[in-house]
Amino acid sequence: MRMTMITSTEGQLSRCCVKFHNSVQQWKRISVRGLNELQTISQAKFSIDRKEAVGKLLLVELELCGVVEMLNKLCVNIKATSELMCNDDIITPMTIYAHCCTIQRSYSEELSVRRKIVQEVMAAGEMKTCYSSTWLHEPFISCSNCDELLHSVLVLSGNKST
Repeated sequence: MRMTMITSTEGQLSRCCVKFHNSVQQWKRISVRGLNELQTISQAKFSIDRKEAVGKLLLVELELCGVVEMLNKLCVNIKATSELMCNDDIITPMTIYAHCCTIQRSYSEELSVRRKIVQEVMAAGEMKTCYSSTWLHEPFISCSNCDELLHSVLVLSGNKST
C-alpha cells in the first residue's frame, strides 16, 4: 500500500469537511427535538404547557440558527483552503466547496421556513398539522439531495471510502 503525504492545507480541508458533516448531524438531532416540541404544543391541554413547549421551540430555532451560521463559516474556510491548494487536482477542492455551498443554501432556506413555523405557532391560538408535516419533511433539504452531496464531500475529502 502506498502512503501519501497530506499537506497541512489538505488536512485543514479534511477537518473542515468533518466539521461540516458534524454540523449537519447536529441539525438533524436538534430538528427531532423541534418536532417533539411541536407535537407537545399540539397536544397541550393547558396554556402553561403550551407556553413551556413554545419556549423550548424558540430555543430549538436559535440552535438551528447557530448550525447554519457554522455551515456559513465552514463554507468560507473551505473556499479559502481550496484556493490555497496549488496542485493539479484543484477541481476536487472546488467541487467540495460547490457541494458545501449547495448544502449550506438548502439549510439556510430550511431555517427560514422553520422561523416562519415558529412565528405562526407563537401567534396562533391553535396548532396546525401542516406545521409538523413541513418540519418533518424538510422540503428544501430533501429536494436538493443534501445527503448525497454530503456523502460526496466526505469521499472527495478522503474522510470516507466509497
